[in-house]
Amino acid sequence: MNTSATPKPDPEIAVIVLAAGSSSRLGKPKQLLHYQNETLIKHAVKIALSVSPKAVIVVSGFLHEELVDEVEIEDLVQLIHNPDWQQGIGSSIRAGINALSHHPGFLKVDAALILLCDQPLINTQHLQRLLAQFYTDKRSMVVATGYAETQGVPAIFDRALFPVLQNLPPEKGAQWLFKAHQNNVAVIPFEGAAIDVDTEEDYRLLLALIIKPQP
Repeated sequence: MNTSATPKPDPEIAVIVLAAGSSSRLGKPKQLLHYQNETLIKHAVKIALSVSPKAVIVVSGFLHEELVDEVEIEDLVQLIHNPDWQQGIGSSIRAGINALSHHPGFLKVDAALILLCDQPLINTQHLQRLLAQFYTDKRSMVVATGYAETQGVPAIFDRALFPVLQNLPPEKGAQWLFKAHQNNVAVIPFEGAAIDVDTEEDYRLLLALIIKPQP
């Protein structure tokens, strides 16, 4: 599997950042937690913009107005609210793809990269590896991240799958799509993706980590 190639000079990739949850297990909004001097949502938006300066969509839910100052960077980011966020992550993916379908540059978009707001170790280099794989391996309709013996997001979905994403059952997420299209999934490993923030203990462990740079 070739991951050393670089993406085409101006890849037409949209990024959908999922930030709709209520953080019920954590007891406070994870989107606004600070790590390395910025909120988790701002970090996610920055790395999204680093690979897709033309189309970044943030899907809110439990919070909305509280995220405005965090995500609207020079009007480059579209913040949309998913009123059905409580139904499940699939509803937020649907909302993001539906918003993308109305974006001015939609016809030029090759694929959508779905990103969570609570994976603070995800970096630009990993997203670039996903892009490189997508553009060099024409057989793969999905390029997922491999970690902790599973496949997950961040992940890139070819625009041919947009109709599937737009009709995703509310309770279904990326895992369902990986299984449904397993013959067309490429996986790029990144163990840092296993670090997310669901509980106060997760957050304490994150703050205590001494992170070695990912290769």
